[in-house]
Amino acid sequence: MLRPAALLCLLLPVLAAASCRREEAPPPPAVPALHQVAARALQEDAPQFCEENAYTHCARICAMGPRPSGSPGFAQQADYLRRTLSAYGWTCAEDAWQQGDLPMRNLYAAFGADPEAWQSGRCRLLLSCHVDTKSGIPGFIGADDGASAAAVLLELARVLPRLGYKPGEVVLVFFDGEESIAPRMTEEDGLYGSKRLAARLAELLPAADDPQLVQINLDMVGGRNNPIAIPLWDTSESMYTHYLLARDAAGLPEDLFTTYHGGYWDDHRPLLDAGVADTLNLIGSFTNSGWWHTPADDFSRISPRSLGRAGRLTLCLVRRILAGE
Repeated sequence: MLRPAALLCLLLPVLAAASCRREEAPPPPAVPALHQVAARALQEDAPQFCEENAYTHCARICAMGPRPSGSPGFAQQADYLRRTLSAYGWTCAEDAWQQGDLPMRNLYAAFGADPEAWQSGRCRLLLSCHVDTKSGIPGFIGADDGASAAAVLLELARVLPRLGYKPGEVVLVFFDGEESIAPRMTEEDGLYGSKRLAARLAELLPAADDPQLVQINLDMVGGRNNPIAIPLWDTSESMYTHYLLARDAAGLPEDLFTTYHGGYWDDHRPLLDAGVADTLNLIGSFTNSGWWHTPADDFSRISPRSLGRAGRLTLCLVRRILAGE
């Protein structure tokens, strides 16, 4: 029979080995370096929405640094958007204006038609996002709050022409001036690009209850495990139904695609006020997050899986809305 001291001597090496094994557990996979991802080639022949393409677009935009309205970074981004959209066969047009001392410009794109196709009634769906980053925050590159949604729209621009929609049915809108000039957004300060479009649409839309035009706005859709929560106060019953059915069709989890019992000041609101009754704001949760409008909103926050989920959901929404379901 072994004495306790002898038994302890036998067990110590085993316990030590187990302890070592626990300490040597593999770390979580490292996030690829920004410039490493930005240098990747796009998968131009991918048959479906490709999350890696969206991830690459996001990295390339983030590599341009801060992109506030009127900055060199914004100009570089606008050039990248135009070149990419043109390569996919989209016709681009800019609407430039002066907001006080600050130059601003929206970018519109349509496939097979004039980007301002809504003037002729051909446009049925606006897919939008903002592409300016908040100024006055040192080191802020807006990986999620700005670049992620633009990256999803660029990959959608590659995929949508293959679905056979009529020329001009879908117009892509990249808004400038979503961010306020002052530190905090108010009704008067912020959403300048969407307000500008809304003012034009108010003159062109026949009636406030005209169901022909729909807007889907994307914002902060690339955060790792960050849920998208549409604002219920700003969402019509028909768009809420589209959202739930599209989520199910895309096989997306309810805990990551949910609702917020309130409203948001975002680029859907000016169009909603202008009479576009059916708007949907696909926006990631950001209140009390600790990263929003800080340098922590960097490329390490972005997940290709999150971008892919947002892209697949948007595609399911496009199919439902243009099919008249």
